[in-house]
Amino acid sequence: TVSGNGSLYAVYPSYAISQSPLPKFIIAKSNDGGQSFSYNTVISTASTVNNLYAKKGYLVSADPSNPKHLIFLSLTNNSGVIDVGISETYDGGNNWTHLNKINDDNTFTMQDMVWGDFNEKGDYIATWRDRRKALNDSYSNPYEFWAAVKYKDSTSFSKNFRISDTIIQFDDLLLKNGNDFMSTAFVIDTLYSVWGDTRNGKLNIWFQKMPISDKTTSNTQIISEESIPEINIYPNPSRDYIIIEGSDISEICIFDLKGQKIRSIKLNTIVNKYKIENLSAGIYNLRIKTKAGIAYKRIICEKY
Repeated sequence: TVSGNGSLYAVYPSYAISQSPLPKFIIAKSNDGGQSFSYNTVISTASTVNNLYAKKGYLVSADPSNPKHLIFLSLTNNSGVIDVGISETYDGGNNWTHLNKINDDNTFTMQDMVWGDFNEKGDYIATWRDRRKALNDSYSNPYEFWAAVKYKDSTSFSKNFRISDTIIQFDDLLLKNGNDFMSTAFVIDTLYSVWGDTRNGKLNIWFQKMPISDKTTSNTQIISEESIPEINIYPNPSRDYIIIEGSDISEICIFDLKGQKIRSIKLNTIVNKYKIENLSAGIYNLRIKTKAGIAYKRIICEKY
């Protein structure tokens, strides 16, 4: 991010035992367009976020009304569960506050996929994927999208409020790569937010525009829809062969669980019978390319 006085700031994670026994986030600052940098620690903590699937992105933002004021937004595990936290500096990155929790739920549930932005006045909004209505801290729980505002010169965030219009059921699509992201802009008194969710069984991109003054949740709009081809594979598990059904299949790639490609097969029929007797026993991922898009499936190869 670049502050109002032209200073460039970038934050990155660091874990060098020779420098510190604890993981850190370091901020690099340049006042000469990147010709030289100075460095300071933003946070240093033993409470790292180690959930395999949590979206652990972080963000540093500069206050347009005060070039010395920055906010670092990230996940925190200080309370034993994954929360949303911020750290602030009012002296251009030299000294930072502790990473303070933003989400105001008192449940033992995890949050993730954070984003935030300042408006022109210096108010700051944080948004995230929220699971406060779940019964445990699992990643695979129903979720919503929530937000909180810290008004200029305030010492705390507002009461959290929901920005999505429905509770979204978890889908295995969230365990894969795709449109699983969030981005937010705060303009005057209006929130503009986009994110990926699985409410219709596909990982599509949705948009919400919300006036912060009354926090009215309107219908969330879909702005990009992914078409996932319908593919059927049977028998699964199998020892000798699998049958793959689908329209306009052109190629199938087989990967092991380490992500190594085992083989690639060119196909051109609706029903394809493929021998797997030469594969070792185990689980394999299939990438199936069709005219309508790409589908991902998993097969289990058994041996006698």
